[in-house]
Amino acid sequence: MPDEPRRSGGGRAGSDGPGRRQALPSVGLARWNGVLDLPHLHEVQRLVAALAELGEDVSRTRPALYGAAGFSARLRSVEAQTS
Repeated sequence: MPDEPRRSGGGRAGSDGPGRRQALPSVGLARWNGVLDLPHLHEVQRLVAALAELGEDVSRTRPALYGAAGFSARLRSVEAQTS
């Protein structure tokens, strides 16, 4: 994991005006190859925590995982417990 969260695209969307930002709705990870597992979820959770330390409003942020090869049984079990 990099030391700082990386931004993609044109930067941060959802500004309410100078100095005010909306809550960040989602932080995610996408993988084309390989089944996603708990370490991938933990990576996203670490990113959310790092964003919180930087002052981002993550009070309603949901982790998102996108995997073309699917998800492990352990990860699906966590999803079932939190939905």
